Amino acid sequence: MKNYINDIVLSSPKQLLERFQQSKSDYGTEFHITIADRYNNRYSGFFVKFDSELKIVLLTDKEHEISFINTDSIVNIAIYDFAKHERFLLGQEPIKQVSAFKADTVEDCLALLKSTLQKTHSLDFNFTVDEVKPANLDKIKAILEALGDTLMEVASDDFSKEYLSQITDFYIKNEARDGIRFRKTNTTILVRFNFEEELPADLQTKIENGINDAF
Repeated sequence: MKNYINDIVLSSPKQLLERFQQSKSDYGTEFHITIADRYNNRYSGFFVKFDSELKIVLLTDKEHEISFINTDSIVNIAIYDFAKHERFLLGQEPIKQVSAFKADTVEDCLALLKSTLQKTHSLDFNFTVDEVKPANLDKIKAILEALGDTLMEVASDDFSKEYLSQITDFYIKNEARDGIRFRKTNTTILVRFNFEEELPADLQTKIENGINDAF
C-alpha cells in the first residue's frame, strides 16, 4: 500500500458515499466499510445504498442487521481490503469483471457450469434449479454466476478440490427462508433461497462462506 498511498484521491464522506453508490450501480462493486460518527458510534458492514436527499446511508452485516446512518454525523469512513479497491481509491474506474458463466437463460448458465468445471478441473457436477418465474430470472442467474465463480476459485486449490470431488450434485432450491443457506447431504449440496426475495448485498461473500461452511 505504501507505494500508492500518496496517490489516493481524497474525498469528503459525502463524496466518498457518492462514489460508492456510483461504483456499485455501474460495476456491482461490494464495499466492506466501517463508519464512525461524531457520537462515537461505529457501524461495520457492506455498503447497500446512499440517498443524498434523505442524507441516509444503508449498511448490512453478515448477521443481516441493517444500519441506517445519518450522513451529517459521519466523521470517518474506513474501507477494508486496499488490494481489492486499489483502482477505486486511486480515482480510476474499476475493471468490470464478467462472470464466465454469464448467459441469457438459466439453462445456458447450468450448461456452462457443468462443461466449464469438467473442462478446467475435471469435476463432474449435476446442477438442478427449481422452476424460475420470468420476474426472478436475473436474480437466479446472478446466484448461478456467483456459484460458478466461487467453485472455480475453490477448485484451483488442490486441498479444497479434494473436498469438492466428493460432491455429485448442486440443487438450487426455492424455499421460504431468509438469506441463502447451504447444506451438504451425502453427495449433494443444497443451496436454499427464497426466489421471491431480494439478493443480499454481499452475494459473492455469502456464496463463498456457504461453500466453505457446507464442508
